[in-house]
Amino acid sequence: MSLAQREQCQTTVHLICSDMWAPYLKVIARRAPQALNILDRFHIMRKFNEAIDEI
Repeated sequence: MSLAQREQCQTTVHLICSDMWAPYLKVIARRAPQALNILDRFHIMRKFNEAIDEI
């Protein structure tokens, strides 16, 4: 796949599902800023529970 083809594919991505690992988020923001990144439920709930435990 050529660079032009890869760039075209990146602009057509509308949805991405990932966890909250910072390198994933950075790559998504850089390579597919137009895409909606849906964070997986497991990691959202874990962060939520950690925040509640701190209260």
